[in-house]
Amino acid sequence: MPDLIILALTGALFVSFGFLVYYSTSKYNSRGHEIVTGVVAGVPISAQYRKILLWVTWLPQVAAVLIGALVFGAMFVVLARQAADADVRTVAYLCAFSAAFLGVFSSVMVIPYAKLLASVVRNAE
Repeated sequence: MPDLIILALTGALFVSFGFLVYYSTSKYNSRGHEIVTGVVAGVPISAQYRKILLWVTWLPQVAAVLIGALVFGAMFVVLARQAADADVRTVAYLCAFSAAFLGVFSSVMVIPYAKLLASVVRNAE
């Protein structure tokens, strides 16, 4: 595959990856805020519904971002291996590193945040 196409695909995937991260992070952060405050769209919700929001919506949203980061990282590695030019390979590997870093960092940071949300839900009951 020509290096120019690999570079264009890397750029397109990186923009898509950035959109996934930005959009998904804002969605699950707002969902976490709703779980903590107990208010959805200005309406108070029960502790049972907060528990459902935590386990059925928030956790899958976070898992989707982490899995998405790994998938994007793998796609960048595949593109890097196809490149003949060292500079194009470096760009693709840097994109793969950023996706892997996000996946690892988020998976470490989500544990205390999930514990906090579970504690808030447990104390609300």
